[in-house]
Amino acid sequence: MRVFVSISKKFRLMIIKHKQTHIVSLIILIGFGLRVYQLGNDSFWNDEAGQALAAIQPSIKAMLGITRSHAMAMPLDYFVSRITSQLGFHETVMRFPSAVYGTLTIALYFYLVKQILRFDVALITALLVSLSAQHIYYSQEMRFYSVLTFFFALSNVCLLKLLNNSSVKNWLIFVSVTALGSYFHPYVLLVVINGFLYLCFTGFLSKRNIVKWRDLLTSSIVSGVAFLPGYLYFGAHQKFNYELLMWSDSLIKGIARGLTLLPFPYPRAAPDFGIWELLIIFLTAIGVITISKYSYHRYSLAIYLGVIIQIGVIIFANLIKGYWFASRQLIHMAPVIFILTALGAVSFVEYGSKMLARLLSVDRICVRKIPALMYLLLLCSLLLAATPRIIDCYAFPKGNGEQIATSLLETYQKDNPIWVIPGYEEKIYHLYVLVQNNTKGESVIRSLRPVNWDELLEYVPQYKNRTYIVVPSNLTDDQYKYLQEQNFRILVDSETKWGWNRLLLVRE
Repeated sequence: MRVFVSISKKFRLMIIKHKQTHIVSLIILIGFGLRVYQLGNDSFWNDEAGQALAAIQPSIKAMLGITRSHAMAMPLDYFVSRITSQLGFHETVMRFPSAVYGTLTIALYFYLVKQILRFDVALITALLVSLSAQHIYYSQEMRFYSVLTFFFALSNVCLLKLLNNSSVKNWLIFVSVTALGSYFHPYVLLVVINGFLYLCFTGFLSKRNIVKWRDLLTSSIVSGVAFLPGYLYFGAHQKFNYELLMWSDSLIKGIARGLTLLPFPYPRAAPDFGIWELLIIFLTAIGVITISKYSYHRYSLAIYLGVIIQIGVIIFANLIKGYWFASRQLIHMAPVIFILTALGAVSFVEYGSKMLARLLSVDRICVRKIPALMYLLLLCSLLLAATPRIIDCYAFPKGNGEQIATSLLETYQKDNPIWVIPGYEEKIYHLYVLVQNNTKGESVIRSLRPVNWDELLEYVPQYKNRTYIVVPSNLTDDQYKYLQEQNFRILVDSETKWGWNRLLLVRE
C-alpha cells in the first residue's frame, strides 16, 4: 500500500511539473511573439543607424573606429550586427538578435525568481516581463539595451550559484559571464554590488561567508581587469558637455520611466499614468510589505537595494562624463521591480482568498477554488492593463529613413543640397543611400548637410536651384508657413506627427 501511495504521489508531482512547464513555455512563447511582431516595420532610427553603419564598414578596423565615437559603446554588439548583416540587411534580420535576447531574459527571470522565492512568484514575474511595453520596445531595437538586460539577468543567476556553492567551476562561470557581458555593456559589472550587499545582510564577517567574500572579491577584480582594456580603448577618451537633464523634465520621472513605473511617452496624447502603472505600483507596494516573510528575502533584498545603488552609480557616471541621463539607461533593472510586483500579486491573492473564504463562509471544496479564481482575475487584469501600452508601443514610429532615401535617389539631380534637421540624423540617410547601391549614391551622400533651424534660415535664400530639406514631422505652424513661402512642397509625408518620422520637402 505504501509503495502504491508513493508511486501515486510521484505521478501526481510529475503531472503538476509537466503542466507547469507548459505554462512557462506558453509565457515565453507569448513574449517571443510580442517581440517579433512588426519587428521590421519601421526604418532604423538615429542610434540604430549609427550601429548599422558601423556594422557594414568594409573592415573591422573601420567598424571599431565608428564604435569608439559612440558614447561608451562596447564592441561585441557591433560584431553581432556585423555577422547578422551578412544574412541580409533588413530591419527584421538586424533587430532579430535583440528579440532573442529579450525572450531569453523572460526565461532567466523565471529561473532566478524560482530559486530565490517561489514558483508562482517566478511565473508572474515572467508574465510581467513578457507583457512589459518598455521591454518589448527595447527588444525590437538594434542597440545594446536588450543584450544588457539579458546579461544583467544571466550574471545575477551565476552570482546566486556562486554564493550558494563556492567552487572553481561556479567562480569561472560567473567571471566569464560578467566579463563577457561587460563588452556588450559596462553596466553588467554592477551586478557584483548585489553580491556584496547579500554578504553584508547574511553576516558581514561570519565564518560561513569568508570563502564567499574571497570568491566575490577575486571575481570582481578579475572581471574589472578584463574590462579595463575595453574601457581604455572605447571609453576613456570620451568627454561630453551635456546637461544631465537635457532630455528629461525631471530626474525622478526619468528614473520611474526607466523602471517602468511610468510609461515611455509613445503617443503624445497618451496619459502619463494609466491602469497598468497603477496596478504595478499597487502590487509592488504590497510586495515591499511582505518581502520579509520569505526565507530567501535577504538575497532578493540585496537585489532591490542594489538597484538603488546602481542608479546612483549610473547618474554619477553621467556627471563625470558630462553625458545626459536617459531613462533607457536603467531599462535592464526594470524586471527587478517586477519581482516585487509578482510577490505583491501572490500575497494579494493569498490574503484575499482567506478573507473572501471567511466572508462567504464557504465549504472546503469552494475554498480551494477561490485562489484559482483570483489568479484568473489577476491574469485578466494584467492583460487588459498591458494591452493599451503595448498598442502604443507598436504605434510609435521609429522612423521612415529608407523611404526618404529612396525618394532622394529617384529625384536627385547633380549638386542639389540636402539640408538635414536635426543634423545628427544625417547618418540615417547616409546608411540607406549606401545600402541601395544606386549610381547616384555617392553624390547624394556628399550633398547631405546637417544644419539647425537658424542655419537653415540663412542658407535657404542663397540657393535658387533644386533644394531638399529633411525635417521633423511635428513642424510648428510658423515653420511650416515659412517653408511654404519658400515654395517647398512635400515629397515624403508622415501620417503621424510625432515620434521619429520625418518629412522630405523639395523646392524646384
